[in-house]
Amino acid sequence: MQSSGVNGCFAQFVAQHHPEIYLYIWRLTRGSSETEDLFQDTFLRAYRAHKKLPEDANMRAWLFKIATNLCQNHLRRLQRHPDVGLHEVLPT
Repeated sequence: MQSSGVNGCFAQFVAQHHPEIYLYIWRLTRGSSETEDLFQDTFLRAYRAHKKLPEDANMRAWLFKIATNLCQNHLRRLQRHPDVGLHEVLPT
């Protein structure tokens, strides 16, 4: 179980980088409805993997890399499986 000190440090890290990461993801996704999900997933992955980072790692750059990879994967998925609207499925 994580100590409250580590959780507190991570909460401070989230608060510090929240605005810029959210805006970055919003720009990459062009303000789509998935922005919030990708944002939350970025910090969830960072939380799960932060113990593996070296002490001298650039955490800001690492966080941007996580966000970039998630957005790229999301955009690839959209290209392979485009959304189909109800008006295309249901006859009028």
